[in-house]
Formats: sequence, structure tokens, C-alpha cells
Amino acid sequence: MELRPEIKRALADLVVQMTSSRADVKWVEGTNFHLTLYFLGEVAEERVPDLSQALSLAGRGINPFRLEIAGLGAFPSLARPGVLWGGAHGGEALGHLQHQVAEQVQIFAEQPGERQPFHPHVTLGRVRSGRGLAELMKKVSGWEGRNLGSQEVADFALMESRLYRQGPVYTRIARFALGND
Repeated sequence: MELRPEIKRALADLVVQMTSSRADVKWVEGTNFHLTLYFLGEVAEERVPDLSQALSLAGRGINPFRLEIAGLGAFPSLARPGVLWGGAHGGEALGHLQHQVAEQVQIFAEQPGERQPFHPHVTLGRVRSGRGLAELMKKVSGWEGRNLGSQEVADFALMESRLYRQGPVYTRIARFALGND
């Protein structure tokens, strides 16, 4: 799910504050902040039209909703951080949308089947080593519950990600409206 530019800027400003800890973290570029509803992996180009058709069904019956980006956390935990994230809160509507997307597209996934429970978040960085983590985690815990912005969600997108040496590049393939019964 694409985020408004103001939210991306707020997250990028937050990352700048976090980098002062000198922790060994690979931070996400501000232009790349997004909320993933379902990661498919590699999909053959000839299957994209069918995938798009499936995704267009996922948003039906789900009304637009408010998405709030608030608080920070880490996977698997604050005590053992591997991924640092900003929390994404959209209530039942966000959970329902994610479930519908998963139901519609799992046949297109590289390895369909059992997946981790959905924990809506925006990835901010990936921890590379334990260097400087204590100072960084103090900063992260100080952001619990603090609001970083909100937006109305009326659609979601199919995104392509390509990995390059400089980092990933994301391209929107298609956009799908919510509530298009």
C-alpha cells in the first residue's frame, strides 16, 4: 500500500533521528516506505493480468478506511531486533483487506501455504549486527504510540520490486479501488 508523501517524510525524518545512534542498520530509503499486504515473490509476466484480475476482486465490499502510522517496534522483538518498523493501524478494515488479498493471490505466490500472521507495519531498517543497538533500542521504545501521520485509504496497488546493488526500486503495476461492488 502506497503512503502519502507527508507520511514518508515523517518516517524519513524519524530515520535521520535514529541514525545518530550509530547502530549497524541498513535503513530503508524514504521514497521506498510502504505497507505490504502480501509478498508474492517472483511472478511470471504472462500471469500479471490474471493476478490483477484477482486483486481487483479483493477490494470489493471493503469501504475506504483511515490508516494511521504510529509507534515503533522490532521483529522478532525489541530484545532481539532484526527488522525495525513503524506500526500501521487500520482496524478491522485493514485486516479484512489483507485477508481478501491473501485469499485471492496465494495461488500466484512462489510458495503458497502457511504464512506468518499479518502484522501491519512499514519497514524502516534491517539490523546487520549488534553494534550500537542498546542506544537505538532506547530511542525506539521512546516512540511507543507516537503518531507519525494518517491517511484515507481508498485503494491499494500491485507493486513490482527489483533489487539492485544500490537498493530496491518499486514500480506500481496497477491500482485497485476499494468498495467497487
